Amino acid sequence: MFSPLLNSTTSSMAVDNFDSRQSLGASRLRSVLAVVLCLFLTVSTSISFASPACSSVFSISTAQRLSPLRQALSSNFSNFPAKSVWLSYPLQESITQKLVNSLLQLNAAERAQALKELQQAPPKDKTLNTTLLLALYDHPTWERFFNRFTRGPLADDSLVNSLVPVLRRMPNDLRDYFYEKIRLIYPNLSKRNFTLIPFRTELRLAPKRAVDAFIQHTMHADEMILQEFQISRDPLKAYQSYFDFLKAKFFSESVKGDYRTEDVLTVGRSIQAVLRSKASQFKDPYVIVTGSLPNGRADLRSADLDSQLSSRDLMNLFPEMDERINRDLSVKYPHARLHLEAMRELTTPHFTAQINPVLLKISLTKIELQIYPAFSPLSRDKTLMPFNYESPRTLLLEESRSPVTPLSSAQNFKNEKPELRAWVDNGYLGIPAPSRWLENPYREPQTQALVDQILQLNLKDRLEILQKIQNNPPRDKALEKILRLSLFDELTWLEYFEEFSQKPQDNDALFNALVPVFSKMPQSLRSILLQKAHEVYPTASRVKSVREFPFYKKNYLRLAPKRALDVLISNLLPPRKEIRQKIERGQSVLQAYQEVLQYQKKSVFAGYSQGSYSASDVLIAARAIQSVMHQRETTDPTWTVTMGGSFPSGRAKLETSDIDVMLSDSRYNQHLEEMTSQVNEALKATHPESALEVHSFFETTTEVNAAIVSPMFIRISKDRIELLVYPPIRSLERDEHQLPQNYEAPDVYLLEELEVNALHRAG
Repeated sequence: MFSPLLNSTTSSMAVDNFDSRQSLGASRLRSVLAVVLCLFLTVSTSISFASPACSSVFSISTAQRLSPLRQALSSNFSNFPAKSVWLSYPLQESITQKLVNSLLQLNAAERAQALKELQQAPPKDKTLNTTLLLALYDHPTWERFFNRFTRGPLADDSLVNSLVPVLRRMPNDLRDYFYEKIRLIYPNLSKRNFTLIPFRTELRLAPKRAVDAFIQHTMHADEMILQEFQISRDPLKAYQSYFDFLKAKFFSESVKGDYRTEDVLTVGRSIQAVLRSKASQFKDPYVIVTGSLPNGRADLRSADLDSQLSSRDLMNLFPEMDERINRDLSVKYPHARLHLEAMRELTTPHFTAQINPVLLKISLTKIELQIYPAFSPLSRDKTLMPFNYESPRTLLLEESRSPVTPLSSAQNFKNEKPELRAWVDNGYLGIPAPSRWLENPYREPQTQALVDQILQLNLKDRLEILQKIQNNPPRDKALEKILRLSLFDELTWLEYFEEFSQKPQDNDALFNALVPVFSKMPQSLRSILLQKAHEVYPTASRVKSVREFPFYKKNYLRLAPKRALDVLISNLLPPRKEIRQKIERGQSVLQAYQEVLQYQKKSVFAGYSQGSYSASDVLIAARAIQSVMHQRETTDPTWTVTMGGSFPSGRAKLETSDIDVMLSDSRYNQHLEEMTSQVNEALKATHPESALEVHSFFETTTEVNAAIVSPMFIRISKDRIELLVYPPIRSLERDEHQLPQNYEAPDVYLLEELEVNALHRAG
C-alpha cells in the first residue's frame, strides 16, 4: 500500500511522507482495532452503549432496528388495532406482526434498550403490551404467561401459532430457567382442555400439551436430530440424542421416557409383523405412531399409542398388535402395557407435529422416522392440510427385504374370461354378502377385482355375462346392482339415475367406486344419461339432508341431487381430454375452452339459462377481480384468487348464481363485495341481467374437493390468469378432504399475462 510514495524522486519528501504515513497508519490501525473490539463486544452481548468509541460505529444499525418500535411509541400505537387479537389470530394484524418481527431481530443489548423504552410508554391495550413484552423476552411477563398455561387450558393456540418464532429465538438463560420448572411439574400436568368454573369446553391447549409445545419449539428437535445425523450418519444414534436431551432436562426424576430408541424400533417391528401377516387383506397398509412414545415421553406402564392409519379397517388388528407389542417389550420391560388408539380421520400428521415433532411410520417393508419442522398454522387452514407446509425429513430406521404376500384379490380373479363365466355359473363364490362395494370399494378387493375384469370385456362378452346374470341373479341385490352397472345395463342405470337425481345419497359411489365405470361407458348410454340430466337439472334439489322419524332429526348425507348431477356431467363430459386435443390441433386455449362450454350447453343446458355465457365472459370476470387486486395493493406476492364451482365450469345462471372463490389468505375476504361490484359492472355490457355474487369457499375446501363436482377453475394473480382443468376425481377411502398430493395434478393453461411493472409505471 506504500509503494507509490516510496518511488518518489525527492528523498526528503519521501522521508516526510513516510513519517506522515506512519502516523496515518497508526491512526488507521487504532480505528480498525476499535471496530473489531466493538464487534467482539457486541457478539458477546456485553457491549456498553455509553462507550464513545462504539456509539459512532453502531448508532445507525441500532437506530434502524429500534426504529419500528420507536415509531409506534411516538404515535402512541395509533395505527394498531384498539383491541389486539394477535396472540390468537396473528395474520389478521399485519402491523403487529411486522413490529414483532423487528423485535426478534434485536440483540440482547438492543432488547434491553427497547424494553426500557416500552415500559416508559406502554400501549393502552394490555394484550398488545403483553405481546411486545413476550417478543422482548421480558422475564416477569414470561413468568406470568408460563404460570397461566401450566395452571389451566389456553383458549388460544398461540404456543403452536403466533409465538412459534418467538419460542425458537428464546435466549438460553430464560429457556433453561423454564426447563427446570418443567422438570419439577411435568408429571402432574393436566391433560384436560376444559374448565368447570367457569364451565368452558373445547379450549385449545391443555397444560400438558402447552408445555409439550413449549419444549418442542424451544429445543429445536428437528435441528438437533438432523445435525446429529449429519455427523454420525446413524439414524438410531441421531434419534437417541433427542431422547437423551429430553431425559436429562425434563424426566430425570420421572418414569416417563424410561426407554430407548431401540425400544421404539421394537414397537415398530411388532406392528410390522402383524401387518405382514395380514397383508393379503389390505391395500398398501401402513400405521403412523405419533404422540408420546416416539417423542421420548411415554410411561410404558399405561401409555396409549396414538396412530394414523392407511385404512380404518386396520383398527380390527389393534388387539393383535397390542398383544404382540407388549409381549415383545416384556422381555426388557415386564410392566409394559401399551395400547394402540386411532386418531380422528381429520387429524393430519402436521396437526400432531405441532406438539410432537417425531412420528414413526410402519409399512410392510419399512420402518421410518418422520421429523417435522416447526411451523405456524395459516389462518385459513383449520385442518392443517399438509400441502401448505414444509414436508418432514425421513430417516430410514429399518427395511425388510423378505417378500410379502400380495393382496388376495389378485389371486382370486385373473383377467381371464373363462374364470368370470365359471364364477357366475358357480353362484358368485368369494364375494361378501351383503356387498357394500358402492359405499366403499377398498373394503372389498374381491368385488373390485371382479368389476375391473368386467370393464375389460368387449360388447359380445359383456352381453353374454349379462344374460347369465339375468338367468341366475345373485341373492345379494346390492351385488346384482353392481354387476349390472358395470355391465352397462341400460335399465339398471336409468333406475339408479332416478334414485340419485331425486333424493340425497349417503355414499360417494358417483365420485369413487363408479369413476372407472364411467370412463368405459358406451357412447349410446352416455347420451341417454345426458338427456335425462337435461330433463331434470333445472328442478333438481340442492338439499342434501333428510329428516328421520320419529324425532325428525336432520341427517346430512354426502350428495344433494343437483350435486350428483354435476358429478355425473363431469364424468360423462370430462373436459380435460377435449381441451388437450383441441390445443394440440392448434386452437388457442380460450377457443378450446369456449368449444367445451358450448358442447356442454348443447348437451345438457339447451333452452335453459344455465351456461348462457362464453369463455370470454369468464375471462372478463377474472379481469375484473384482477383489477381489484391491483387497486388494493398488498405486500403479499403470493396473493391469488381461484374461481371454482359452477361459473368457470359453464353451469351458472348469471342472474342468481354465486362465483365461488378460494383466497390465498382469509384476510382478503374484505374485498369480496368490491369484486362482486366490479364483476357485474364488467359483464353488464353484454349481460344486463348479471347479478353474480362473489363468495368464499369454506376455508377447508381444496381445489381437488371442489373439482369432484366442477372440474374447471380460473386462477388469478396480479400478473396472470390461468385455466386449470382436472380429470374426473376418484376419492381415496382415507382421504376425507381430498388432499391434492394424493391425486393427479390439473392441466394448467395460461389465458392472459400482464406486465405488472409496466402497469405500475403507468399508474
